[in-house]
Amino acid sequence: MKQIKDTFFIVVGNMICSLGIGTIALRLGLSLGGVSGLAKLLHGILPISISILVLAVNLIIFALAYFFVGKKFAMNSFLSVILFPVFLEIAQNITVLDCLKEDLLLGTLIGGILLGSGSGLILRGNGSSGGFDIIGVILNKYFNIKTASTMALIDVFVLVFQIKIENLMFSIYGVVMIFITSYMVNLILTKENNEVKIMIFSKKEDEIQDMLLHERDCGCSILHGETGYTKEKMRVIVSIMPYDKVNHVKQSILAIDQDAFIVLENVQAAYSGVHYLRKPEEM
Repeated sequence: MKQIKDTFFIVVGNMICSLGIGTIALRLGLSLGGVSGLAKLLHGILPISISILVLAVNLIIFALAYFFVGKKFAMNSFLSVILFPVFLEIAQNITVLDCLKEDLLLGTLIGGILLGSGSGLILRGNGSSGGFDIIGVILNKYFNIKTASTMALIDVFVLVFQIKIENLMFSIYGVVMIFITSYMVNLILTKENNEVKIMIFSKKEDEIQDMLLHERDCGCSILHGETGYTKEKMRVIVSIMPYDKVNHVKQSILAIDQDAFIVLENVQAAYSGVHYLRKPEEM
């Protein structure tokens, strides 16, 4: 079942990525990073479609990954290597979003959302979009060069060449789209994992702890602290919970102790190997 779910994410993710690039970025003339950006550059020199060039470059990189990194890693990106060029070829023939040529900013925003959402789904499906991240992994393995640094350097190289060829404004919008893409990837990867950490300072910690465990179904931990001014020993309750429970928990705490000091802190992602943050049926 998990394999089916992962495959679904990878297929849909590639479809969405191809829409972001094929129907928006390429039609609006926005600069692109990665393999798509390189294929766009080569397309200006060679009379070959961008989707075919993407496939060719990705196959070369896939072969490098297979021989230098390992079969398992390479196979994680194989589905995307094949699917993305096919979807891209189809997407380039879709004209429904051509109206965005009149509004580059809106086109950039939508393109970044689509590309980031698609990339995030691929990663959530435990897949890889292929591309230059594989080059980064190879260099990291053999020369201890940071993968992120390699990817950033290659992207900058590809973008700089596009700046020389294209209008500077299109390149700036392309960079903006890359930032939006990055934001969306992080949002997709942490979706449903966003939690709130709540710290409770109260003299009625036993009652509050009992309420959290038995009434609100929230796990908690006890930290042993000390007040700063009076040096009085106290127990601090710490709990991680979903956003939808915070307001009810806060009201319950204040009902027990109106003088309780409550601190809320956003947690981007929380994972538990033993104790669920939610009941199993809610996960």
